[in-house]
Amino acid sequence: MLCGDIYFKLMHKGSLKNKLICRFALNTSFIIDNWYEFSKNTVDPDSLIKDDRFSEDFKIDCYFRDFCNTCNSSIPLERLCIRCTNEMESEIKSWKIIRNIIDVLLLYINFIIILFIESSLSKIWRRSLY
Repeated sequence: MLCGDIYFKLMHKGSLKNKLICRFALNTSFIIDNWYEFSKNTVDPDSLIKDDRFSEDFKIDCYFRDFCNTCNSSIPLERLCIRCTNEMESEIKSWKIIRNIIDVLLLYINFIIILFIESSLSKIWRRSLY
C-alpha cells in the first residue's frame, strides 16, 4: 500500500550509465479518482521544459488501485477501517500532529481577529462620544 509522499525517478538506461530524464513527487492525499497527472511544467529538472525532445503536450499519468473498498481520502482518520488504520499507523500519527498544529493556528487567527474587531469597535465607540 502506498501512502504519504511518493518520489519517482524516470531514468534512461544507457549502455554505460543511466541518465535521469525527470523526477516528480506527490502525496497520496492529493490523488483523486485513483489518477494523478504531471505536465512538462510540474516535473524536475527545469531543463526538461526547454528540451525540444519533449513536446508541450508531454505528460505523465499515474494510475492507482484502491487498497480498501471501504475507506477513501475523504473519510476522517477516526473512521478508517481496521485494515487501513493498521496499514497507515505512522501516517495517521503524522496527520494528527498536522491537524493539531492547524487547529492551534486557527485558534490563534480567531483570537487575532477578535482583538482586531474589538479594537475597531472601541475606536468607533470613542469617536461617537465626541
